[in-house]
Amino acid sequence: MSTVLRAGLLALVLSSGQAWAVYSCGGVNDTCQCGRNNPYPCCDNGGNCTWWAWHAACCNWGIGLPGWGNANQWAGNASANGNYAVLGYAVAGAVTCRTYGAYGHVAYATGVNGSTLYVTEQNCWGNYGTRNWTYNSSYFNTYILPNGHLRECNSGDTQVQGCGLCGTQSRGCGSDGRWGGWSGCSGQGVCAPGQEEARACGDCGQERRTCTGQCQWPSGWTACEGSDPPGPPACDSGLKGECQEGRVRCVQGTLACVALRPPRPEVCDGTDDDCDGEVDDNAPVQAGTPAPPLAAEWKDGAWPRTLADGERGEAWLTFRNVGNVTWRRGEVSVRPDAVKVGGPSRLQPPEGWPAVDAAAVLSEDVPPGALAVFRFPVARSSGSGDVTERFTLVGPGGRAVACPTPTAELAVASAPAPDDGPGHASARPSSCAGALLLPLAPLALKRRRRR
Repeated sequence: MSTVLRAGLLALVLSSGQAWAVYSCGGVNDTCQCGRNNPYPCCDNGGNCTWWAWHAACCNWGIGLPGWGNANQWAGNASANGNYAVLGYAVAGAVTCRTYGAYGHVAYATGVNGSTLYVTEQNCWGNYGTRNWTYNSSYFNTYILPNGHLRECNSGDTQVQGCGLCGTQSRGCGSDGRWGGWSGCSGQGVCAPGQEEARACGDCGQERRTCTGQCQWPSGWTACEGSDPPGPPACDSGLKGECQEGRVRCVQGTLACVALRPPRPEVCDGTDDDCDGEVDDNAPVQAGTPAPPLAAEWKDGAWPRTLADGERGEAWLTFRNVGNVTWRRGEVSVRPDAVKVGGPSRLQPPEGWPAVDAAAVLSEDVPPGALAVFRFPVARSSGSGDVTERFTLVGPGGRAVACPTPTAELAVASAPAPDDGPGHASARPSSCAGALLLPLAPLALKRRRRR
């Protein structure tokens, strides 16, 4: 019954104080026997939803319903009666009730297919007589059945549910409108989703796997991992220097000695950072914290850019003390690297150097942060051609300063190249070649300051 009706002709109730029967409405004769007469009238258009619903219940259930008022009152009165089930879902063979609106609507359900509801109905307005009609099942919000006629389902319907380990089982609806029993559980897996399994591996580890959502074990296991033994003892990692001390750990399921401090790139800090047995080797230019005791940073320098055979000139190199100890007079010198390969420097003059392996020696103490200037004569030996040599700062005991930039390269060309000023040493680490040129003015200034 439509909710838009405004007239008072819908779902008419029995007149007060009078019981009378209407044996025909909408072209339908009331011939069914259920022990009562239909208490509802037939409207002027030849139809009434309550007359037809009462008639359908009489014919299909064999029950003569009492007068339950307007259509929107049927569900409440049926529930209060106690002999009827009032359902919230569509069932074939039920009286359908729409409780909304001023009068509501009732009909008789002949079938259900998903959300589609098939009914027979009459109305007090619009259409004449009895009709077969379809609705979305949500149009009606309650369905009435006698307790003895309660249907659980529609014949031929099936239900499927999960069971066991990702299995399924089904049941069907019989002709009596009741569900049959569930079938056996089929298609089960081998484990429950999320279930974990572990097994030992190595000598201290375990590998694991987790059951999938399809109730199957994955094909592979996790990596072999385990906990370190309690109170792991100290051990020798087999590495050198800072990395030698280790502790026993469980590594990929196997007990192994792991260095407490793993190797890392070498920095200028007085320790063997890369654990190769050498402190500050490979000339690290990055300063560490704290700085090593003996560390130098090349700052400036000048020397003759060209010399004829046997011609002398003067070179000077400036280094900053970036270590944490004072450089003592007579203990720090500049050494030509040529002596490390067994020969004298090709820039050594016949006289003027303190030793073949010392071009100049520190003449005064230099505290941390201060500059040290080394001056020494240079000469290009006859026939030696162009000369490029590296000079390194050397500390007490003849040990070369390792970092961060303790070297300078001097490049001297042979005459007759034009003499266009003194050269300037490179500020790059010892692995770099070449030299930058400086004018003579800084050298002259430094000389005046020493007077």
